[in-house]
Amino acid sequence: MTNIKIKIFAIIIAAVLAAAVIGGLVAYKSYTSYRTDTNDTTDKTDPQSAPLAARYENSQYGFSFGQPDGFNISDFEEGGGKVILVKNVGSSVSNNSNNYENGFQIFIAAFDEPGPITKERILKDIPDMSISNEKEISVGGEKALNFTSQDDLGGETREIWMVHGGYLYQIKGYKNFEEKMIEVLKTWKFQ
Repeated sequence: MTNIKIKIFAIIIAAVLAAAVIGGLVAYKSYTSYRTDTNDTTDKTDPQSAPLAARYENSQYGFSFGQPDGFNISDFEEGGGKVILVKNVGSSVSNNSNNYENGFQIFIAAFDEPGPITKERILKDIPDMSISNEKEISVGGEKALNFTSQDDLGGETREIWMVHGGYLYQIKGYKNFEEKMIEVLKTWKFQ
């Protein structure tokens, strides 16, 4: 991918986040899911303790993951890619207006380089991006880069980037939601 394409891609991502802060979602499609656990006794008021009661499946990109009970999953096309939001619908964790304040978001876009993605590769195209505490993990059998960063408002984020099947997956949530996000990603499967 050329430097210009990567810079345009980075600008598109920033525009997506800015649009979310300013105006929220333009359009979304809610997904309904089936319950697999009807004897759950977990406290639903704590977003970190919500069980994974169903599965979200995305046939367009060929993956699925466990959907926490009490969470809504929606998606929309934005900036040349797809944004998938996983949000705790009953939470009042903060007053931030970011899409991923009470959950996390997944941005998926075409990517014509093989993985795995590295810190050096990201910084080549987005040199001013804050990347720290990085480590390699596995998500759905793919090598992924797990790191701490900051959003445009200075909030600390946990990000996980990976490449699969010609697409770049950028998964992002606030650091205080990291535990639940990692729990969900452990259930990720590519078909």
